[in-house]
Amino acid sequence: MPYFSPFNYVLYPDFVDPTNYQILKNITTRVVRKISLIDDQSLYYTYTMKDGETPESISYSLYGSADYYWTIFIINTIFDRYYDFPLSPDQFNSYITNKYGSVTTAQGQYKYYITDPYAGQLEVNQQTYTSSSLPKSTQNLYDWELTQNEAKRSFKVIDKTYIQNFVKLFTQLANA
Repeated sequence: MPYFSPFNYVLYPDFVDPTNYQILKNITTRVVRKISLIDDQSLYYTYTMKDGETPESISYSLYGSADYYWTIFIINTIFDRYYDFPLSPDQFNSYITNKYGSVTTAQGQYKYYITDPYAGQLEVNQQTYTSSSLPKSTQNLYDWELTQNEAKRSFKVIDKTYIQNFVKLFTQLANA
């Protein structure tokens, strides 16, 4: 089932001709999460995305249909299908080059951290890092970006047993 299929229709005015209307899906419908369903951890398990996979291919392999891709977005609060999932190695290197000028530049610039006994690890500027007597560490920007990218690989998916119940509840909430 595609994401917008359970949404109701609405009459949308033509602003050029106020006597003319179009019937459109109400994409502004806000489906309020049913906390007990979304937060029940027994309904989910962690999935680790492999290179080359898409939300649609994951949906197909898990549920036998690509139509449930949107459930991954809903339960993981994902809004951007391109940057909320991991980039492929080629995309990642292009991203680094566009952001920092080159991979080498990103590998030569650092994030600085100190470890405070009460607050834990804190990112600080280079001057604070240099003058601090607290335990210190650094990470180059390439490795930091890579860590951020790889963290997007793991996310929750609904157990196959419960996918139809989830879709049914979503449909009810969308039409409420």
